Amino acid sequence: ISIQGTKFMKKLESKLYLEIKKALPNVHFQRIETNVGLGVPDVNGCYKGIDFWLELKVSSGTRINLSKYQKSWIIRRGRAGGRVFILQKALLERALKLYQWTSAMVREPSTPVPFAKFPFPVDYNKLLKAILQSPSAQPGTVQLDS
Repeated sequence: ISIQGTKFMKKLESKLYLEIKKALPNVHFQRIETNVGLGVPDVNGCYKGIDFWLELKVSSGTRINLSKYQKSWIIRRGRAGGRVFILQKALLERALKLYQWTSAMVREPSTPVPFAKFPFPVDYNKLLKAILQSPSAQPGTVQLDS
């Protein structure tokens, strides 16, 4: 992907964040922009004591590109029992797709299967419900091949 394309996708990810924040005003969202902690997801959210992380992706295809730093962070947080999701805005499908992290998802991101899909116009309350009702990983239960 070209640098111009990367900048364009980052702009679309920022727009997606603003859409989510506006649609769910009762959720405390914090956009994370750091070069210190490589791989930290784009957004931290908390609602009624449930903390979660969202890695935002916008794509025209089905592929989700995660850096090795993103994969590493997601694996470590998931192993610790954290709620980590990848939220993809699939432009051609006109939908948001929500993926829970798993070792398979992180190792083989080219053909992921979402656990929830929300067609446009998105019902953001259903998206939030899917995030909140999704069971968090139990520490130590996800094993990765070395």
